[in-house]
Amino acid sequence: MKVELKLDPALLEPVVTIRAPRLSEEVRRLMEELSGDVRDMTVTGEKNGRYFPLRPEDVELIRVEGEKTMAYLQNGERYEVRRRLYELEKAFSPGLLRISKGALVNLGRVESVEPTIGGLMRLFMKSGQSDYISRKYLPAFKAALGLGGKRK
Repeated sequence: MKVELKLDPALLEPVVTIRAPRLSEEVRRLMEELSGDVRDMTVTGEKNGRYFPLRPEDVELIRVEGEKTMAYLQNGERYEVRRRLYELEKAFSPGLLRISKGALVNLGRVESVEPTIGGLMRLFMKSGQSDYISRKYLPAFKAALGLGGKRK
């Protein structure tokens, strides 16, 4: 993708024009990001009454625990996030991948994966956290890790 910047002091606010041969998924995502409020993309975690901005590359695992959404960072810290999982999936896309109805994972922080009884897989994170990949999300997970092909 080619990016071009033209500064115009006569403008009162930024104007973005996207020129593309067709409306692709990449262009659609770009339009959504540009049209959204920047504050909507900021994810904040709460710990001990203090709020901290969470960077996507620091997040290892996000999961719903009871009525709370918890973010686990690669340094082992844990924060409560007051957003719904689908909002976090969108905010951290494409950095995090959904592995179940209640969890997102940073593929770059996966240490290992093992099959379990019943067709599920369990993943282990570099920080020691673990979670299960449900059957519904397993094909996308395998594809993301390059595990989808059959051996001859």
